[in-house]
Amino acid sequence: MSDLTKEYVAKMFHDLTTQIQLQNNQLATQISDLRDELKNFKGHVVNNIRNLEEQNEGLKLETQALKERLQNTERKAKKYNLIIYNLPGTNPCSLVVKLFRDNLNVNCQEEDFRDVYRFNSTNENKKPGPILVEFVSNILKTKILSEAKKLKNTGIYISLDYTPEDYQRKKVLLAYQKTVRSKGKTASIKGQSLVIEGITYTLDELTSNEESVAVADLDERTGSKQLDDTVFKVDSKKRIQESQQQAEEYQPRKQKYLRSTSTSKKSK
Repeated sequence: MSDLTKEYVAKMFHDLTTQIQLQNNQLATQISDLRDELKNFKGHVVNNIRNLEEQNEGLKLETQALKERLQNTERKAKKYNLIIYNLPGTNPCSLVVKLFRDNLNVNCQEEDFRDVYRFNSTNENKKPGPILVEFVSNILKTKILSEAKKLKNTGIYISLDYTPEDYQRKKVLLAYQKTVRSKGKTASIKGQSLVIEGITYTLDELTSNEESVAVADLDERTGSKQLDDTVFKVDSKKRIQESQQQAEEYQPRKQKYLRSTSTSKKSK
């Protein structure tokens, strides 16, 4: 091979190597830029996710606050109400006045009520639907409620007008109370809690175990809350579902009655 040819080949090799090196440098720069862009994009996405999570938590708190405010408003609206169960008859207002006078020894008249109406019965046994009584005075309502124990063994009973949420909790607490008492333990409902053998349990504590509830025992040495080894089965999920269904049925029956009453008054 001549010297001229060798020189030409060497130059071609040098030019090709230089071009490849230049392309490699450009490619490395592009890769570095892409990495920086990807890193910035990842940081942007992470920040957006964090902001969305914070907004979601804020909305949850706001929703919970609105829900509690609505429940408090509904509780205030029901403050003057009582519900009477298993009272047969066709004229609810007259029936209520007679019941209060004859059975509870409480003198009252129809003017003491803002409204009295009966819900439609949903029982297969065709028991009379409950009667809602809205009192003018909370004092009279409280007196009636305090005398309701006189209706024991009559099949008729009186209760507060609970919100759907409170009604559900009450039903579940009653179920637990019945089960506790069947085990020979003392149990009573106080507000939104169940007092077992002198120890107060919230509904959350009672339902913390989905399959069972432990009977409370009192540690005389420390006075603290403990759980006995005896565990009795309570299908808490079923209790809650049944209570929730009954609570949800309550409001539609009332609204249906109010709409029919309003239509009747307008037609007159």
